Amino acid sequence: MHLGLNGPATATECAEIAGLSPSACSYHPRTLARYGFVEEAPASAADGRERPWRARLLAFNISEGPGVPAATQLASRLLAENMRAAEEEVRTKYVARQSEYPAEWQAATGAAEEPKAAEGSRK
Repeated sequence: MHLGLNGPATATECAEIAGLSPSACSYHPRTLARYGFVEEAPASAADGRERPWRARLLAFNISEGPGVPAATQLASRLLAENMRAAEEEVRTKYVARQSEYPAEWQAATGAAEEPKAAEGSRK
């Protein structure tokens, strides 16, 4: 997501955002590249030692219409179910810890409580 929204980044930069170690994060871009989701972006490197990655695929669609093989339709349904489950897991984890996040983050998600009206004030 970060690469798609913010452009090329190294595994080290992604690790800072994800809260992981650079070595733990370096595995993921290589795996995503193997499946065509990201690719190396050597033109974005500040020097020859950096290995920036860029998003290659931001969205995809698997059709379920007539003429689509049953295996493709099943894969589409399983992918959608897994994505919904992952989204729900992230949401559940956030809700459990939302008080730990800055107020501006809570406000951005719509989770911040509205300030209560001062006592005695009426509309």
